[in-house]
Parts: sequence; structure tokens; C-alpha cells
Amino acid sequence: MSAPTMRCEVLSFVDARTGDAHLVTSDAVGSGCRAGRYVTVCGAVVVAASLTAAEKKYCRSCLGWQGAHARGEGLARAVDTARAGP
Repeated sequence: MSAPTMRCEVLSFVDARTGDAHLVTSDAVGSGCRAGRYVTVCGAVVVAASLTAAEKKYCRSCLGWQGAHARGEGLARAVDTARAGP
């Protein structure tokens, strides 16, 4: 019997400082609301840009996390995969 995997919602946030898009879990969104700083799935801390800001590029580590998570790997494994890089 395989271990259950945890699914979570993620949102794309554009960092106001770099213009790069990162993925942020719904839990991290709730935690960062007051300060306006959000911890992404790759571990970066972003300051959210305007909702209409276009991204320059997507964070490769966040995209790696998303791919691992979509394949049904557990959350911890998905984060480890993302931090290891491509």
C-alpha cells in the first residue's frame, strides 16, 4: 500500500522585485497576507506585484515542484525535487 499524497492548491505570484513568477501554496498565502511577503514552494520570499503584472519568467524550481506534485509524489518529495533542480 502506497503512502497517501497530499494535494494542495498553488497560486502563481509575480515578485515585484524581480518580475519572476513563483508558486505559492494557499497556506503560505494566508500566512503572508499581513506582511505582504510570501514564502514560495522553492523557498524564496516574494513581495507580490500588482495582479496585472506580467511575469518575465517562471522560477524553474517552482515548476519542478509543480511537475513532481502533479505526478503524485508527496509534498515533501516534491519540495526536495524542486530544490534539487533540473
